[in-house]
Amino acid sequence: MKKIAVVGAGFAGLAAAYFLSQKNHVTLFDKKGIGAGASGISSGLLHPYPGEKGRLSWHAEEALTLSKQLIDAAEELLGQPVANRNGILRLGPILSPGKDVVELGPEKFLITSGWTVFTPLYLQGLSRLCEKRGVEVKIQEIEAVEVLDRFDHVVLAVGAGIRFFKEREELKINFVKGQILTCQLNEPLERSISSKIYTALTDDPLKCHLGATYERDVIDDIPDGEKAIQLLKPNLPVLDCRAGIRVTNPAHYFPILKQLGPRSHVITALGSRGLLYHAFLAKQLSQLSL
Repeated sequence: MKKIAVVGAGFAGLAAAYFLSQKNHVTLFDKKGIGAGASGISSGLLHPYPGEKGRLSWHAEEALTLSKQLIDAAEELLGQPVANRNGILRLGPILSPGKDVVELGPEKFLITSGWTVFTPLYLQGLSRLCEKRGVEVKIQEIEAVEVLDRFDHVVLAVGAGIRFFKEREELKINFVKGQILTCQLNEPLERSISSKIYTALTDDPLKCHLGATYERDVIDDIPDGEKAIQLLKPNLPVLDCRAGIRVTNPAHYFPILKQLGPRSHVITALGSRGLLYHAFLAKQLSQLSL
């Protein structure tokens, strides 16, 4: 049984720890704790047609299936719902819609396969799934792969934290700040709405998330409510503003799973598709000979 270190406790890191722990001893490191980065502020929109053009994502069916399996497992363990399964309303184009898309009008579609995941609950459930498999969680900052020399292999799933590792030089990636607003609803919504500015359900039926901004001028995770309101133009009372940093692949929308050295891999560039791809990439990684 190999000793594997996973750095980063967001969607990708937790999923990697979960799948790798089936045959290895896994230690999960994060300097702030479970879901403290961009994953923790995710609005939870899970469907295969993201982006302004609504293009079907790479390996969408397999990725969606694996994500839903993990969500179901987390829900069963917690004993409470962690997702709304009523589909997602899409206001905008969908290129090459599949059988899971119902056209309701011009640029108005119901994505029946879409779920809205209640991110804090899901991260809690996924963390407990990992602990149940024997994953050891350590709140500790890791600044270099070399400090983990007692492990047989290291997986970097640190999100925007990758910019502080020297391995960053091997990757062609960009960083984008995203902000979301938590707003007060007058009455509950049946499902989330995907559009240029989305409205996402939360586990509180009278609160929603409005987002997200795409800011490339300032790369920090400090909320700027004034700017977020200016960009998102909410027509609901604003309760809160949260910010995170996405990692994107400038060449295309594909995420990156790459070997960096003889004993390290990186999962990165999930962008706004972290929920769609976290389980898919983690399972691919677990099938490699590390």
